[in-house]
Amino acid sequence: DKLVHYFSQFKNDLSADSQLRLEKNPLRILDSKDAKDREIVKGCPQMKDSLTLESQKFFDGVVTGLEKSGIAFEIDSKLVRGIDYYTHTVFEFVTDQLGAQGTVLAGGRYDGLIALMGGPATAGVGWAAGVERLAELVPNEKLPQTQLKAAIIPADE
Repeated sequence: DKLVHYFSQFKNDLSADSQLRLEKNPLRILDSKDAKDREIVKGCPQMKDSLTLESQKFFDGVVTGLEKSGIAFEIDSKLVRGIDYYTHTVFEFVTDQLGAQGTVLAGGRYDGLIALMGGPATAGVGWAAGVERLAELVPNEKLPQTQLKAAIIPADE
């Protein structure tokens, strides 16, 4: 509601895509590539200021877990995944070794997805990776093998 109120003040200045998003999915305006939209987005309300107590506790737990694990991270309050079933946290793993196509892996938490499809309430995290982008990183002299840490663990056969 806060985003809709804020962006409505600039409706005539938003790109055509963002004007449509204002009605259907205002969060996607945060992800606009239009230069004028990006200027408007700079002043928009921050999501962190609208978290419920439950969401704030969850987010604090994620941050604490990352810190304890020694995983470097940046909080991007304007990061939006293009799929609406995500809940709580979304993420991207990015690199500066691949030029403009720096997102290597992205995803998020989607606790309500299985129930939405008629199944039982089930917590979940999902992601997708660009295999070609990952492959480009492996032989790269700029990223020695000792710095590449990844594990893929299958849950079943």
